[in-house]
Amino acid sequence: MAHNPDSDAREQLERLRTSTGGEKVAVLREELASCMMEWCGIFRNGPDLQRMLDKIGELRERYGRVTLDDRGRRFNQDLLEAWELGCLLDVAEATARSALNRTESRGAHMREDHPKRDDAQWLKHTLLYRDGRFAYKPVTITRFAPQERKY
Repeated sequence: MAHNPDSDAREQLERLRTSTGGEKVAVLREELASCMMEWCGIFRNGPDLQRMLDKIGELRERYGRVTLDDRGRRFNQDLLEAWELGCLLDVAEATARSALNRTESRGAHMREDHPKRDDAQWLKHTLLYRDGRFAYKPVTITRFAPQERKY
């Protein structure tokens, strides 16, 4: 957690509110949504996931240059949408990194290049930290034993 999360958040919002870089939030958000659907949907593969991570890096760089039409301090929907885009970039990166790391298919995660479920390696919860480090927690099996879905 940040040393002073309140001032960090205020600084981040002020940076967004006063930025003059020329990038539009709606354009970046649409690019993110489109690429996530194309390269990080339910059916995934390693090269597309890497392409998605590269695109997220590009979008993050451009995000640093967003410009808001509304620079007001009250009820500023532009500012809220810009802040949300930063959060969406975080979630998109976590999703793509985790999907690339998990070399199996399970549930709504279908790796075309790893079509089989692999309980020996992947029956565990994945934790991804901001520094890019992965950690894992065991799955506690209580009432129902895991089984492969048959469609």
